[in-house]
Amino acid sequence: MPRFVSNAAIFVTLLAFVGSQHLAAQFLLPREVEGGYHRDRFGVGRFGGYLVAPELHERLREFEDRRIRLQIEQWERRSIPGDAMIRVFRDNTVLEQSPLAFELHTKLRSVSKRNEIDATLFATNRSDRPIDVSLKDLSFCVYSQQTLPDGDSPHVLFSAYTKDQLATQIEAVHRTSHQLIIAVGSFGEGGQLRIEAGQRAPIVVRFPIAAGEHEFRVVGRPFRGEERFPEKESWFSVSVPEQAASTKLQIAKPQDNAETLRLTNVTWKRTETENVLRKQPVARLTFTIPRPPSGRDIVICSQSENRASLAGTMTAFTDDDHAIPVSVEPCYDCYSIGDPWVLAPIPDGGLTTSIDLRLDRRVLGWPPVKRLQLELLTDRGLEAFHLDVPDIDLSGVKDARSK
Repeated sequence: MPRFVSNAAIFVTLLAFVGSQHLAAQFLLPREVEGGYHRDRFGVGRFGGYLVAPELHERLREFEDRRIRLQIEQWERRSIPGDAMIRVFRDNTVLEQSPLAFELHTKLRSVSKRNEIDATLFATNRSDRPIDVSLKDLSFCVYSQQTLPDGDSPHVLFSAYTKDQLATQIEAVHRTSHQLIIAVGSFGEGGQLRIEAGQRAPIVVRFPIAAGEHEFRVVGRPFRGEERFPEKESWFSVSVPEQAASTKLQIAKPQDNAETLRLTNVTWKRTETENVLRKQPVARLTFTIPRPPSGRDIVICSQSENRASLAGTMTAFTDDDHAIPVSVEPCYDCYSIGDPWVLAPIPDGGLTTSIDLRLDRRVLGWPPVKRLQLELLTDRGLEAFHLDVPDIDLSGVKDARSK
């Protein structure tokens, strides 16, 4: 009996193997595929989710960073699921290009003995009318190379490449956990950025990153009302050293540059949240950003006569530079009010806003906040401002410390 079961198991396994090979053979038929070609820094060519055989790189090089359609004549897949490689294509057609263009600037820092990266993605509208980019339609992936003991030997499935070349780990930077910086606090995935004609608008991605060689892949699909445009795909190479420069909070010194943004009329006031169901004490920070002589732009969501919702981040510090959690009221989630984020010029009279802050309820009123780092999203990316915080009694709720 055991022998019969063993033979049956072998027979079923063979059937599964033959079946998988048959399915793989069906996929060898010619097909038409649209996408973008890219050869990464590890020497691997990719097109529309396929690997590209090395002998095709020269023919496709002139189409890099352009959207094309390929008539694939021969391609192979060695396992299901698994990558497929294009071996032969007949011709290609250059397709309509997206009005969106991407440019990437990166800044490294060491925080708590780990590397973090600020990837400032500048999105440019190359059309003559405004376009919108929804955050849910914007993806950011990191391709990181892994070094293998026998990495220079041919890959087991695709011998045209080495094991090292195909040993890439792909990680998607999730908007909610690693935070695309569009608003103070957080944002909804339904939020969107409106880009005027010819405008270069910033988006910042901040996340931990390991040392080594990386490729960043950015894909975005713009729209204008009901009109949808072709997606834009861009790749960027990034090298990360073993240890980035350590950063510590420092009070910003006044600069003589006429284009530098400054905060003026800074005031602090103890007040209460506007939530009628549960009022809590908060510290209201109010300030004005004067317009520099040459003019500057800043990302806002909504603007009234007395207040503007600004995009950025905020961190509170104690005397010993220990970071503590801060809640922002309101949480500038412009998706809830239906307004897109826009890069707008600072008006002649300056831009005034107020932000309500409170410590996490578990530490409300203790330890005291001594410094505040405010990062605002401007036409140059994130710009940091460091403020001294006066002593403000936030312990208006009797049982706040026990929660």
